[in-house]
Amino acid sequence: MIILSIIIPLLIAGIIRVFTDKFALLKIPLDFGLNIWGKNKTWQGLIIMCFTTFVVGLIFKTNLPYFYGFILGLAYSLGELINSSIKRFFLIKPGGNVSKPWIFFQYIFDQIDSTLAISFVLFIWNFNALEIFYCFSIGSLLHFFVDSINHIFGSKKQSDKIAIIYFYQIIFYFIFSLLKLFSSSNTILIRQKSNVILTSNHPFFFDSLYMLRSLGLGNFLNFAPFRFLIAEKYMKNWYGKILELVGAISTRESKDYQPRPLTILTTAINQGFNTLICYEGKITVHKLPAQELKRGIWVLFKESQKSIVYPAKIDLDKKIRVSFKLPINYSTEFADQSQLFLKEINDKVYST
Repeated sequence: MIILSIIIPLLIAGIIRVFTDKFALLKIPLDFGLNIWGKNKTWQGLIIMCFTTFVVGLIFKTNLPYFYGFILGLAYSLGELINSSIKRFFLIKPGGNVSKPWIFFQYIFDQIDSTLAISFVLFIWNFNALEIFYCFSIGSLLHFFVDSINHIFGSKKQSDKIAIIYFYQIIFYFIFSLLKLFSSSNTILIRQKSNVILTSNHPFFFDSLYMLRSLGLGNFLNFAPFRFLIAEKYMKNWYGKILELVGAISTRESKDYQPRPLTILTTAINQGFNTLICYEGKITVHKLPAQELKRGIWVLFKESQKSIVYPAKIDLDKKIRVSFKLPINYSTEFADQSQLFLKEINDKVYST
């Protein structure tokens, strides 16, 4: 009961703060623009957090002071402010501008900064070690959950999405590695950490996962975070939100091809994401999505002239094998000749 009296007020306050974040009322920086904590830490968030935890805390009968909920809300906010102060001191922007793979650890600390502060308060209130551990563990997991919901329903800024997508992509990579669902093959060395386009043929549903697993850990850490296209019919299933959480973009299949997915991918590249595209068929195919998707690779390539395309071939003979080909760099030769570029990609992917 005592653990619920700590967790529930903070959970309710956190959810309310997510939904009220869209309103402009009292969205004044706590530091009044002095960049001590950043513009994302506002009076609105502090007031909602402290007031909600205070009110919800009154419901529970505990040996704690009647205003204990207010203390929890204040400690929660102070934990975030201390973290923000540290990041401003090291010139880290909101959402993170640290190099990979440190974004992964920064994101974890962003989710546990407030629960660490709460744990310190519980220690002062003479909670035992097990109670503090339970509150910290459950609180941190709930914080990850609320932040993920916030990401899925589009409330988070793009800079924040880079961190959360990178985090979940690494988590899923390690899960697949431990389960040994995919086997490694010959790999390449991805030196570039941005503007990378990974592409291959598309013989079956899980081919992109095999290709990613074949990168090896070092290459994967350089390639992530990335965005990838997936058919709308899969996004509508129960696992659609999970796919979105790890960077999926719906193709939104329709009779009239819409450039929206390509626009999102182009924007994503300019914002620091890499791209994974698996296409179907050869360039002589004149039906969607094969021709447009492959032409889309050229458009992405042209929009970001620093991009490097890594073609790969997936074989499904006796066992699955992924063969990476030599990368293709941007050059004026391909600038206005999409078919020449596509032929280069096609020859590499379908060569023996």
